[in-house]
Amino acid sequence: MDYLTFHVREQATEEIKAFLHELGSGASNPPTYSFVPGESGCKLSVAAEGGPELSLSLAHCVHVEEDPVAPDQATRWRTPQYHGSLPPEATEVGVKEIVFWIDGALMARLEEMGWTRAQLHGFDYRFGPAGNEVTISARGRGEGQWVELTGGLA
Repeated sequence: MDYLTFHVREQATEEIKAFLHELGSGASNPPTYSFVPGESGCKLSVAAEGGPELSLSLAHCVHVEEDPVAPDQATRWRTPQYHGSLPPEATEVGVKEIVFWIDGALMARLEEMGWTRAQLHGFDYRFGPAGNEVTISARGRGEGQWVELTGGLA
C-alpha cells in the first residue's frame, strides 16, 4: 500500500507562522491546511473557521511512496511533524518544515473513494490539527463533499 506526505517547506512555513501570529488569540479554532495538488505545483490554503485565509502556491508539496509498514501498524498520521530546531535563547521552535501524512487505515479509506497514484491530482486534501490529533479529509476534485478519513479511528 502507498502512503502520502504533504510538505510545507521553510519559506511557506515562515509565511504561515507570520499569518498565525497575526491571528493571535483571536482565532477560536486551530487552522486547517488544505492542499490542491496539480501537475505543476500545489495550492495551499491555511484558514481558521470563520476567519481570514492565507493562500500560497508551492512548487511541490506531495510525495507518494510505497509503505513498508503494514496498514494496521501505520499510525504516522496522528499528528503533523514539525521539523526544525530550538534557537538559542528562544522559547519557540524554529519550524523549518511541516509534514502531514496519510497512511494505513486512512490510505485504505482514500483508496475506497477511488484514489490511485494516477488520480493523485484529482483529489483535494485537508488537515485540521488540534492538540495531539489531526482530522484528515479528502474529496474528489469537482465533488463538493469532504470525506473525513479519520472518523471513528482510535
